[in-house]
Amino acid sequence: MHKNAHAHLADPDLDRLVLQADSLARGEGRFAPTFDAADPVAAAWALGRGSSFDEAHARHVTALTLSIFDQLVELRGPLVREQSRPWTLPRARLVLHLAAILHDIGCAVSYAKHHKHSHAMISSSRLPGVSRDELQLVAVIARYHRRSQPKLRHEMYAALSAPDRQLVRTLASILRVGDALDRAHTQCVKAVSVSLAASALVLTAHAEHEPHENFRGCISKGRMLESAFGVELSMRWKRTKPVP
Repeated sequence: MHKNAHAHLADPDLDRLVLQADSLARGEGRFAPTFDAADPVAAAWALGRGSSFDEAHARHVTALTLSIFDQLVELRGPLVREQSRPWTLPRARLVLHLAAILHDIGCAVSYAKHHKHSHAMISSSRLPGVSRDELQLVAVIARYHRRSQPKLRHEMYAALSAPDRQLVRTLASILRVGDALDRAHTQCVKAVSVSLAASALVLTAHAEHEPHENFRGCISKGRMLESAFGVELSMRWKRTKPVP
């Protein structure tokens, strides 16, 4: 993740940000006239803007993450067992979509441990059309977009049902790779293709120059995806033409 210049904020400031996010999700405040307050995705973007997040990065990570998700759904037959398929449902995709948008909003508190701040801000907010249980899934998936993988000693993860813990592991593993593909917040990877080669899941990054830093991030953060899908992750590069 790319460190930004957000200063550390005290707890009262976090409370203020949570209240502000809650207001935005209800369709109130500065961004209210620009979106449908009944749309959870639009409300999530407003919540992020209210937290002064890096919107270009959030949009790029969201696009890459959902692209990986959709391609994995197409490959799900060879990849996963029948009982593991709840992650492919449209509602699961929405939960991942919201987590990808909001994964970095905790940077409004501080960059250090921002994944934990993101969890706190999301779980304390509201999004229209999203149940409290679904919002908790969004928050926990965002929390695991970096650093530690889920562990039962983590209270918010242990509190989930066994199926929801599996869902979090699967969706967060996809978000971690989507985020790693824009590790430096430069949007240099324009697209990603997903394919299978023997026991390997091959991610081909389409970029003008070989994205070495992004690949290092994918290999490190991709261990969770390897575990979730029972594959080895392999990275390839396909050169794109420079934008005129």
